[in-house]
Amino acid sequence: MWARRSVTEVSTWGSAALDLLYPPRCPDCRQHVEENGAWCRVCLGKFWNPRWLDLRERRLLYLDSCLVMTDYLGALQPLFRGLKFQGKRQNAGALAWLAVRPGEGLREPGLNRRIDLAVPVPLAEGRLRERGFNQTALLFAKNCRRAGIPWREDLLQRNRSTHAQWDLDRAKRHDNIKGAFTVTRPAELIGKRILLVDDIVTTGITMEECARVLKAAGATSVRALAIAGGGN
Repeated sequence: MWARRSVTEVSTWGSAALDLLYPPRCPDCRQHVEENGAWCRVCLGKFWNPRWLDLRERRLLYLDSCLVMTDYLGALQPLFRGLKFQGKRQNAGALAWLAVRPGEGLREPGLNRRIDLAVPVPLAEGRLRERGFNQTALLFAKNCRRAGIPWREDLLQRNRSTHAQWDLDRAKRHDNIKGAFTVTRPAELIGKRILLVDDIVTTGITMEECARVLKAAGATSVRALAIAGGGN
């Protein structure tokens, strides 16, 4: 009898058992919530702000759209910092949940029919070794696959380390990121519609440079999605 149970059933039972032992709680106020990683309505309302960036105003030419789910405020800041700079992988669940709110982000109706591949903004090799993971992959890979969008972490690479963009003015950000990315398998991008994902977007210049090289390799469109948005 047990041997006939599906992996899905076993996984569901396991999750239910864990929920009984460790009831899901909001990452901020610790109130009970319906599922692990979820935020309560009050805490979510402090930073939840889905919006499409004005690409023309930001002078972004290669991105076809950019959706940002939240403002980079409040409880999100220590969660992101802990994930990126302190190796706290457990923070990824509460952040990843923000990309799959019903009707938004990766749950946008019909998204998987308009996207062929999901590609994360890559880290430089040295930073990847130091960190041990690409935080963007932790935030998006599983949810992209669940949404029916193939995850391709191997198509775009960063050639060199760059300075943190948030610490530079706009002109220096362009110089800092120019030429930092290379497509590794251009033949696999020809005619493809790409979903480019990142954890945080400020000016959009990093995503714009990624979009430029993806389109130069043959991608027909590049739509961007980020969990949080900072200042301009």
